[in-house]
Amino acid sequence: PIGGGRISRGTRSKGWWRKNRCMLALVAVAGLLMGMQLWFLWRQSNGKRKAAPPVIEIPRGTNKLHLTASPKASIFFTKDGSDPTQSRYKVFYTGPVPLPVGEHTITAYAVKPNMVDSALVTSGRIVCKPEETGGGVFC
Repeated sequence: PIGGGRISRGTRSKGWWRKNRCMLALVAVAGLLMGMQLWFLWRQSNGKRKAAPPVIEIPRGTNKLHLTASPKASIFFTKDGSDPTQSRYKVFYTGPVPLPVGEHTITAYAVKPNMVDSALVTSGRIVCKPEETGGGVFC
């Protein structure tokens, strides 16, 4: 070194901080943003897990709608494809539901205590026709 003096350990470390301060600032900002994003996601769900979505079934050759969900979950659905979370025509599922002749699109979701409501599940277009013999309905 010029002047015959020794470079102290503190001087070297200050130089490192000066050279890398932009990178350190970027890392700090990225960490802060990541923390804010995680907090927002936790806050959005209140720290609760999401309920499992219901399963829509119509056994072959019948017109009975069956909805199943995890234990202690309540199921709400519509038969016209509208969003049951918004529709005033949503129905609380209590057991197999007979579908009349016509076209239906089932949309359902599950609600479980201490959990966030499940995602919506929508069936494809379901066409129920009258039986040719016996006067019943099949889908």
